[in-house]
Amino acid sequence: MPERRTITADVFLRAIQQAEEYFDLPGVGTVKIKSLSTRDAQRIYQQHGNDRAALVVAVVSAGLVEPALTEEQVAALHDARSGPVVALFERIGRISGISETEEQAEELADLAGGGS
Repeated sequence: MPERRTITADVFLRAIQQAEEYFDLPGVGTVKIKSLSTRDAQRIYQQHGNDRAALVVAVVSAGLVEPALTEEQVAALHDARSGPVVALFERIGRISGISETEEQAEELADLAGGGS
């Protein structure tokens, strides 16, 4: 069996840094989102784990790069249509590595109260 070579620490750290991407939100338009850091995800889930709506809004707020939202605009997400907000929540979860599979994404959506 041939010896396997592993990557260097520098290559590893570069590969797991935050990712950004443009995301087409059906019926809304294109936004720019980023993955959550491990620290961000832990903080959000600790603060909002029992409040599904607050959890979804916190993840979207932390992961939405453009357009940047004010605190007042973030608060308005609680009264927005759930479909676009949950779609952002799911995509941010996927690119953060929180939700790697469709089944996990559906579980997150159910947790968020959005369902599929």
